[in-house]
Amino acid sequence: VRPNRSSARDSTAATSQTPPASRRVIPRREGKPESVLVPPGVHPYDALREMVAAHVHRDAVVLEIGAGGGDRGYPTWLEGIEARVVGIDPAAGILANQRLDETHRATLEEFAPAHPLQFDLAVASFVVEHVAAPGPFLAAMHRCLKPGGSAFILTPHVLHYFGAAALIARRLHIDEWLLHRLREEATLHDHHCPLEYRLNTRHQL
Repeated sequence: VRPNRSSARDSTAATSQTPPASRRVIPRREGKPESVLVPPGVHPYDALREMVAAHVHRDAVVLEIGAGGGDRGYPTWLEGIEARVVGIDPAAGILANQRLDETHRATLEEFAPAHPLQFDLAVASFVVEHVAAPGPFLAAMHRCLKPGGSAFILTPHVLHYFGAAALIARRLHIDEWLLHRLREEATLHDHHCPLEYRLNTRHQL
């Protein structure tokens, strides 16, 4: 555990309440829980930021699942979010993440038993496509939330060309071969998580 901070159109997002229509970048119905498709022209992180901002407050405690080392563009959904953010990730790089108020090197399933009912929001951005066992993962997420808390999941839709191509490559066992040809060796650790795609349609979410 380490305290730190000093104070798409091809994606599916799961969310709950809605902000005022004048600020809304993606249309949603009232209801909870809900899954939506991020429409063309809207960046997935803009959609995620809007959904989180509609629920967060200054005293909120946010759990970022799969927070990583903080050295990539993935964390941009945090821009403008005022809250205490706790990050978890099984990779060692999480301990160097300076964007977070607190870091834990652990999977969600490992983290949850010692941190029940502690978070107002939980966010998993481009994480669940790597989850092999959705049931225990979602149960652990629920366990971490306070009563009335909200969870947000952003993930590629498996039927989009990117998701479908990645899944096919995985099934054909050529994903590692492709990865080494498409990514520089120095960045491979950022992309080296097996794909499962078991929570990657609106129906599954």
